[in-house]
Formats: sequence, structure tokens, C-alpha cells
Amino acid sequence: MSAPWARPTRDDGAPSWQHASADAYAAFVRARLDGPTSVSYALGLRDRFVRAYPDLRGWFHAPLADRVGRLYGEANHRAHDDVSYRARPYLYFLALRGVAQFDWEWLIAVREVALPHEKCNPRRAVASRII
Repeated sequence: MSAPWARPTRDDGAPSWQHASADAYAAFVRARLDGPTSVSYALGLRDRFVRAYPDLRGWFHAPLADRVGRLYGEANHRAHDDVSYRARPYLYFLALRGVAQFDWEWLIAVREVALPHEKCNPRRAVASRII
């Protein structure tokens, strides 16, 4: 039996470009974060991103600076696009599920890609799903 946040099945293997359900992301977050405050904060950031970009393809077609969120030299509290900047963990989750793929420009511009720990199968190669 797979975890509720596991990668959805697609016949052609292409990304679906669909947001994950709040329940699927909640299960993923609860398995990785300690404490209800951290979980609630992470889920709130996902909700904020989904409200800002109800069509996930819209985010992928936005200008690079908007997608990166925090530009080089900007302080954390003064991000160019705070919603995109703070949504990175959710975006990585979407990539791990195979429903989204990042372009090289974004991967290079964010400077640091912090992948969540994969407790279920630590040997699984996840980087290939992100690009």
C-alpha cells in the first residue's frame, strides 16, 4: 500500500501540472515535521500558493523573477514574490510526486534546492524527478 502522498500514476509518465490535494500534502508534511505549529505553517503556505496560482501552469509561465521569489541579495523578509519563495517546499513536493518539472533556469536561480527526507525509501533517486 502506498502512502497517501505517493506519486500519482500516469500512463505516459508526463507531469500532470495539477496541484496536490491539501490532504496529500498534509500527510507528507506530518510525516516530516515535528509539532502542530510547524505543520500548520507549512499547510498555510501551500494554501496561500494555491490561492495565488490556482492554475499551476500559470506559475510555470510566470516570469523567472516571480517564480524564484527571493532574488539575489534580497533579505528573507523582503522577497520579490513572497508567495513563490515560501512555497518552495510545496513545489519540491509536487516535483517528487512527478506532477511538475522545473526548468534549469529556475533550478539555477534558486541557488539551493532543499529536498525533504524520503523516509519510506531512502535509496530512491529523487533528483531525476525534479528536472
